Amino acid sequence: MVKVMLVYANDRMDNLVSIAPSILSSYVKSHGHDVRLYDTTFIDEGKEIGSVFRAKTLQMRTAPNEMKERAAIRIKMNTPELQADFRRAVQEYRPDIIGFSALEITYDQTARLIGGVKDLPIPIIVGGMYPTFAPQQVMKDPYVDMICEGEGELAFRELVDKFALVGDVSKLFDIQRYDNGNGGKVRRNFQPPESLIRTPNIAMRVGGNDKDKFYRGGLEVDIEDFGSGDYLESEKVGLQRPDVDMEKLLTPDYTIYEDKRFIKPMGDEFFRAICVETARGCPYECTFCCIPQQQAHHEAALKLREKIRGNGTGLEYELLKNVDSIEVAHHKQKSPQKFIGEARKAIEEHGVNYLFFGDETFLAKSHKWLSTFFHEYDKLSLPPGSLPRSFIKKHPRFVREDGTERIPFFISTRVETVSNPRTAIYAKELERIGCHNCAMGIESGDQHYRSQFLKRMMPDSTIISGFKAFGDTDILISANNIIGMPMETREDIFNTIKINRNVNPDNIIVNAFRPYTGTPLRHKCIEMGLIERGVRAEDNRALEQFYNGVMSAREIEGLRRTFVLYVTFPEKRWAEINRAEQNDKEFEKLSREFYEADLLDKKKRKSLLVNRYDSSERSLNAIEKAGVMITDPQ
Repeated sequence: MVKVMLVYANDRMDNLVSIAPSILSSYVKSHGHDVRLYDTTFIDEGKEIGSVFRAKTLQMRTAPNEMKERAAIRIKMNTPELQADFRRAVQEYRPDIIGFSALEITYDQTARLIGGVKDLPIPIIVGGMYPTFAPQQVMKDPYVDMICEGEGELAFRELVDKFALVGDVSKLFDIQRYDNGNGGKVRRNFQPPESLIRTPNIAMRVGGNDKDKFYRGGLEVDIEDFGSGDYLESEKVGLQRPDVDMEKLLTPDYTIYEDKRFIKPMGDEFFRAICVETARGCPYECTFCCIPQQQAHHEAALKLREKIRGNGTGLEYELLKNVDSIEVAHHKQKSPQKFIGEARKAIEEHGVNYLFFGDETFLAKSHKWLSTFFHEYDKLSLPPGSLPRSFIKKHPRFVREDGTERIPFFISTRVETVSNPRTAIYAKELERIGCHNCAMGIESGDQHYRSQFLKRMMPDSTIISGFKAFGDTDILISANNIIGMPMETREDIFNTIKINRNVNPDNIIVNAFRPYTGTPLRHKCIEMGLIERGVRAEDNRALEQFYNGVMSAREIEGLRRTFVLYVTFPEKRWAEINRAEQNDKEFEKLSREFYEADLLDKKKRKSLLVNRYDSSERSLNAIEKAGVMITDPQ
C-alpha cells in the first residue's frame, strides 16, 4: 500500500469542493492505496478572497460576520508558518508521494508549499492545467520531481502502483544541502527505477552527478522539448496515453474533505455544495480560454499515437500498447444515468443539497442527451426540509407536490445554445427540473472586437436573444464580462456596459483580462510586446496587473470597480461615475447609494431607474429587430 498526500492549494478561498482531488482519490483508493488531503482553503496567507473582492466591485453583497463564521473562520499564516504547518502534516502522515493539482493562479502557493518540504526524500508530482500547458516552466522548478500532462486519473494511478513495488521510496533520493548564507540550498537527486520512468503522460527530472536529465513517458528529452505555454505548441505535446472514457470514470471520492468544506454561502443562504461534471471540453474556440490549446493538444496527440501504432515497434509502441484504448473525442460526455448515480451518492452520503456543474458549456450537447438529462434529473429529490426555508420562500418551485424538494444547480452555457426558437425551450426545462442559476458570457459587447480578437462570432442580437430566453423564468442569470483585453478601448468597454444595460442580468460579473498560459490571446499579447515570454499571469482579482496597449492598468481598474454603476445608474449620472473611477470618496458615496437602493436586485433597477437604458436600449432594440443569427452547435 502506498500513502498518497494530495494537496489542494486554494489561497483565494473559492470554497467549493473541487472535483479534481476527489476523482484522483477514487482512482488511487481503488487499487488499495491510502489518501490524505492537505487543503489550504481555510488558511489566510494574505490574499483577498473572491467574495470580498466581488463585494468591493459591487458584484455581490458583503456577507455578515455570522455568515462568514458559519462558512469558515480562516487561520492567518505567513509563508514560513504555512510551510511549517504543511511540513508537520507531511511528517505526521509520512506519505510515499505528494501530488499537487495546480492552476496558473495557484502555482505560486504550490511552489511555496513545495519549498517547505524540499529537503524531504518524498517524490513530488504536479498535475493539472498549468503543467499541462506550461510543462517547461514547471519542470524548471528544481524541487519538482515529476509532472503529469493531460488527464491524470489513469496515469497517476499507474505511477502510484509502480511506487508500491519500490518498497522504501525514500531510498530513491540523495538529498544534498549547501550553505549559501541564506538558510541553506537543497539539491534533490531523484533516481527512480526504469519502470517508474516509463509511465505514459508522466515526465521526470532525474538527478545525476553532473546535471539533471529529463524523461517524458520513458524517453530522454531536453527541457526545450516541453511546451512553454506562451504559444499553441501542439508539436511539443507529450500525451502518449489516450484520454479517459467518461462513461468509465470512477465516482468522485468526497470523503477526503472536512465536513465544513461542503458549506457554500450564496446570497443570504447556506448550502452543502459540490462541483460535478457531465462533460469535458467545449466545441467553441474563445481566444481568452484554454480550450483552443486543449483542442490542439488533442489533435496532436491523436496523430502522435497513430504514428506510434503505425511503427509497430520500439519503446514508444510497447508503452502505448500497455495503455491503449479506443480514442475519444475532445468534447465528451458521460451518460445522464451515470451522472445521476454519482449525484445521488453524494446527496445520500454527504447531505449535499446544491450542485455546481463544471462543464464549460452545459447546453452544447445533443438534443437527445439533454432530453434524457432533463428526464433523469427530475427523478432526483431531497427530503422535506433539506433546503433553507428562506430559499424556499423565494423559490417555491423547489418543493414538489409530495413535499420532497428539488436539488438546485448552477450551470454555465453560451448564448448561442438558447438563442433560437428550437433551443430556447431549454430555459423552461431547466427551470422545471431545478436550475437555480445560469451564467452566460457577454465578455465583450463590441461586435467588431468580439469577432476579431475573441473568435466569438455572434452578433449582438444573438446575445440579447440568449438572455431573453430566460426572461420569464425563475432562474437567476449571471452575465460574465471581461475588460482590458489587448487593444480594447474605453469605447469598446462602454459597448459592453450598454449591452449589459439592455439584457439586465441578475448578476453582473466583470473580470479584468489576464494573459493566461495556453491561450491564443496570450500569444497575441507576446507578439504585440505587451508581456514577456515565460511570465506567469496573476489572478484576475489582483489589481493593476496588465497594460493592454491602449489603456493603463490603473484606467482599467477604475472601470472595473465602477462597471456595475455604469450598468445600473441612469446615463445622466455617468459624469459622477467617471469621477468615481479614480476618486475613492466619490466611489464610496455612489456605492452606498447603490446598496441603499438595492440595485443588486434587477427588478429594483428597472423600477427605480426609469431612464436606465437611455439611448443604448434604443440602438440595441434596433439590432434585435434586424434578426437573430442562429448559431447552434448541435
